Amino acid sequence: MSFSELLMSDSVATLLQNYCHEHAYSEVVVLCDSNTQVHCFPHLQKAYKHIVMPAGEQNKTLREAEKIMDQLMALHCSKQTLLVNLGGGVVTDMGGFVASIYKRGIPFVNVPTTLMGMVDAAIGGKTGVDHAFAKNIIGSIYHPKAVILDLKFLNTMPAVDTLLSFAEIFKIAIIADAQLWQTLVQNPWPSPNSEALKAIVKSAVQNKIQLVEQDPYDASVRQLLNFGHTYGHAYESYVLNQGSSTSHADAVLWGMHQEIALAVHLGILNKDKALIMLNGLNQFDFPSSQWQPDFNALLPFLMADKKNSQHTIGFSLPIDIGQGQIQIQVDVQQLKNCYSLPII
Repeated sequence: MSFSELLMSDSVATLLQNYCHEHAYSEVVVLCDSNTQVHCFPHLQKAYKHIVMPAGEQNKTLREAEKIMDQLMALHCSKQTLLVNLGGGVVTDMGGFVASIYKRGIPFVNVPTTLMGMVDAAIGGKTGVDHAFAKNIIGSIYHPKAVILDLKFLNTMPAVDTLLSFAEIFKIAIIADAQLWQTLVQNPWPSPNSEALKAIVKSAVQNKIQLVEQDPYDASVRQLLNFGHTYGHAYESYVLNQGSSTSHADAVLWGMHQEIALAVHLGILNKDKALIMLNGLNQFDFPSSQWQPDFNALLPFLMADKKNSQHTIGFSLPIDIGQGQIQIQVDVQQLKNCYSLPII
């Protein structure tokens, strides 16, 4: 069963116009942020009505969602209005969430403009906003009608952001696709708009779609995609709570380092395989690699994770390159004992 139509094109403007015409929506409204309004919205080549939200994870809140709905109301948007989310993960998460609750659900399309968005956030129907103490704790599963990919948008991003976004592709390779891992090891940094990058993105997207179609409501095998995110979301929430910011990619990279080490200490991952994984990830010079937050400072954010049971913290961890195990519950004291320990 397919929940979203996946469309890849070198001309997002034509593809979006044709899609809207074919489906005869009453009107189209584009949601963008203050960055994509400038750098991406002109690529649509049509004067769509549009709503602009402030850029940044710190603005992924219920209050901002309410402001977007205020504007949808002001534009007299109906159940037949198509919302087009043009941006990275913050925009697609926020726009999908708004679409799921405005008038009890309106159709939407995601047009991700970041590599992270293309291979992860825009696909699978997970929508939401952050709470002060946890990322994505408020949300819904509501699938876009289509996801439109155009790699030209990557040229609008700083190179370092695209580089960090490869974290999600490495994540998918480690947890679900050994062949993709080999491709990444052989060609870790393909140039923008290259056929090699298109093939890597397509492989990562197909992996995610396959898992989503097997488990649309995140009850079983789809939870493999949470690898790196228990620690990663806690780290991200901790940093936001400190009044600072970090990229989701940076947080997930840090989370994968911690969770690979945890898998070794739990005895489910061979040390040699773990070192191969870490050597791959260490190609990234990511900011959070330079420091380790105190475990007790992270603990409140770990305890807020959606995967937890009553007294344990939930993880999806690698057991080999291309294979993972879900629903691993770890006691807090055991987790604390493993934290910061070297693999060897």
